[in-house]
Amino acid sequence: MGRFRITRNLKVLFQLRRGTLYRTTQAAHAFLRKCSILVRIAISGGFSPKWVHPIDILRTSLRLGLFACVLSLPSFPLSPLKLLENQMKNHFLIAALATTAIATTASASLLAGWTMPTAVPSATTGSNYNYGAADLGDMIAGSMLSGSHAAAATTWSSPAGNGSTYSLSSNNWAIGDYYQVAFSTVGAESIVVSWDQTRSSTGPSTFSANFSIDGGATWSAAPLAYTVVQAGLAGTGTTSWNTVTNQAVFFTTSFTLDSSANNRASVLVRLSTTVTTSAAGTNRVDNIMVNGVPAPGAIALLGLAGFVARRRRN
Repeated sequence: MGRFRITRNLKVLFQLRRGTLYRTTQAAHAFLRKCSILVRIAISGGFSPKWVHPIDILRTSLRLGLFACVLSLPSFPLSPLKLLENQMKNHFLIAALATTAIATTASASLLAGWTMPTAVPSATTGSNYNYGAADLGDMIAGSMLSGSHAAAATTWSSPAGNGSTYSLSSNNWAIGDYYQVAFSTVGAESIVVSWDQTRSSTGPSTFSANFSIDGGATWSAAPLAYTVVQAGLAGTGTTSWNTVTNQAVFFTTSFTLDSSANNRASVLVRLSTTVTTSAAGTNRVDNIMVNGVPAPGAIALLGLAGFVARRRRN
């Protein structure tokens, strides 16, 4: 049995089964030490004169949540597995990039973000409005910020945001009217959506945030109820929204989606009002951010993609 100590002191024992690829001598040492390019792997303990089948290492590594990379290796005798040699052309896929311990501490990344960099065209009215795709994040493709109201006379506009040039604002609010974002979470988990929101003195103050993973056919059974603060209202400690000052403490709300939203091609998050207000009352949103943590298998898939790309080039 060979013993490998992997970075962060996570100790993993690999059963070295009998095979026909690499002998646990200088060739095996050279093979394994190539992994240290990406992860510090200290090989400790002795090796008995057995044969090491790298497929066993790969399978064990993937079960432990290790990620994949492509290594270029010198030629070794593969007499019983000539087909494998022909297909892989001395490029062997081995799990050697990170361990489960590292994966569980992965930091969140921005999947999609709307900072409202452009203004809504003047005199835009109608029941529905599509603002557009996210301007930030790794999953911009297919994303969309939109709004929907019952009143066809709704006016959509772009007053100053929470420390940004624009926001998305609308009037004529009735129960069930909403802002909505659509985005992908493929390869990500632990999804958290945050946004800044404020209202005018007569705008809607109570909302419900919810999400759907089936295009809006059904919605989560655990929506988030929250209250919207009027910017600049006496006693709130706030000032009116402007292009300079970001007041995240007072206006930012976060919504954590449950695991059903993980690794989905399309997720909808909807911010719906629970009250009806006067036609002139407005409500606006800004800085909508969707964050997620890379799923344990996501980088392994990237490694596989890299392997395929390299295989094609050859």
